[in-house]
Amino acid sequence: MEHDKKDKPGYLSGLLTGLIFGGVAALLLAPKKGEELRDELKDNVEKVKERASTVGTTVGVAALDVKDHGAELLGSVKEHGSALKDEAAHHIEDVKSSVVGAAHDVKVEVSQAAEDAKKIASSAKDDAADAADDIVGDVQDTADDLGLGDDSEKPEQV
Repeated sequence: MEHDKKDKPGYLSGLLTGLIFGGVAALLLAPKKGEELRDELKDNVEKVKERASTVGTTVGVAALDVKDHGAELLGSVKEHGSALKDEAAHHIEDVKSSVVGAAHDVKVEVSQAAEDAKKIASSAKDDAADAADDIVGDVQDTADDLGLGDDSEKPEQV
């Protein structure tokens, strides 16, 4: 694109220079009187000036249009970029909030599971102690039934 910009001014200036020199050469080489030649040369120079002025004005107007359109586009890009940034920040906050909420829920569930495990372990311990007491009681009852419960009642071993 930059290459095109360089070629256009060079082409335009070359065209204008060629027109001027061609016009001057044609007038100077034409078999006319000096006064006629000067008048014709003056007319051609005026035409070239008018044409150059018209081209310059057209280029200037086009440049202003491009500048204005570029400024509009830049403003639009900034506006849309800002809106996208705000939307992304909103989504980030939503995700962050969801993650924090989920982490809190997991923490609560783990704490509750730990409490439940402690209760179950304590209950199992109590059940085991009761079962051991029952077994000890049953063993003593059996020993008493067999007459082995008291040392005085035990037969002496030889």
